[in-house]
Amino acid sequence: MRIGIHGSCIVNNELWFSLSHMNGICRLNLDNGEIQYVTSVPHEDMLSEYLYSDIQVHDNKLILAPFNAHDIVIFDTKNYEIRRIRVTTEKLRRKLDWESGNMFYSTTIVGDNAYFIPYRFPGIARLDLESEEIYYLDDWMDNFFNEYDNARIFFREDIAEGRKEQGFWFVSLYYNAIMKYDTNTDKVFCIKKRDAGLRKGYSCISRSDDRFYLVYSMKSEIHVCDLDFTVMEKVKINNRISQDIPIDFIGSITFENYLFLVPYASNKLVRFNMGDNSICDIRVWYTEYPYYTGFWVYKNELFCYGNYKIDAYDMFDGSYRTIYIETESNKKVIADICSKNNMILNEDSTIGLKNFLGFLCGF
Repeated sequence: MRIGIHGSCIVNNELWFSLSHMNGICRLNLDNGEIQYVTSVPHEDMLSEYLYSDIQVHDNKLILAPFNAHDIVIFDTKNYEIRRIRVTTEKLRRKLDWESGNMFYSTTIVGDNAYFIPYRFPGIARLDLESEEIYYLDDWMDNFFNEYDNARIFFREDIAEGRKEQGFWFVSLYYNAIMKYDTNTDKVFCIKKRDAGLRKGYSCISRSDDRFYLVYSMKSEIHVCDLDFTVMEKVKINNRISQDIPIDFIGSITFENYLFLVPYASNKLVRFNMGDNSICDIRVWYTEYPYYTGFWVYKNELFCYGNYKIDAYDMFDGSYRTIYIETESNKKVIADICSKNNMILNEDSTIGLKNFLGFLCGF
């Protein structure tokens, strides 16, 4: 059993995260790299994988977006109290044949509401963080269902938050669409939509003053747009592994006068100068993709993580260091989880005590 990250946020000098291959919430000290097991979510299988895809923090509480879990989780970092809000399709107009799993991939908090953007779930979920009531919005997805009934991956990563406007924008890599959620009216509008296709759309969206920046995967380009999404300039991103394969960035973030693009199925970490629209390659992989699954900024460093390690990049000079999660001391975390949850640990995996006894007794 290995320690992997799937969904995280930074609180003070610690990275709080959910484990990728087990039911567990941990925290990692970003200064010394030490990991501490905190708790597991009740009523979720201990050996479930990729339970939570995104974590946001609000008023000292972690908001965990379910990916393969059944519920939205609110975790209080002060008293470690866990509250669960069940996600259901009962109030949705379109049920499809959706089953629990692959629900949401990204979350944003506006005011006292958390918004969960669908990955395969057929709608947006809005959670009132004061009353903890959950509401669903799905009428805006009619066009997607009508045109692409067989496609099940809707939206993925990256959200651009509004400034004076009340709302946020998000993009679809597969449906090639730009959407706006107006939080005043609780309505979702389709700003732009082209022909759909595998990885033909936008993988990233960022906002800086009077400009939007989008990564168009099919042509490996950054599109500099005005506030009406009219493309003002296209800047080519050279894909050094293969020019024929669309690039795929997991997200983007602005810092000072720069836009950083974090790679998933792309062979480079890119820093884009929003002043003169020039590109600088911070790091290039020549034989494989890094497959980062998330990122955060802390003390002028960009922390990009995959399953089993974290690369921390200096956002000014581009230098980086690696935090290896699987140190000998951190491996003790798995043993701690097992001992506190009645699990047996062997060299390669874990097994629940009940299943282990059943195996021994032949039932």
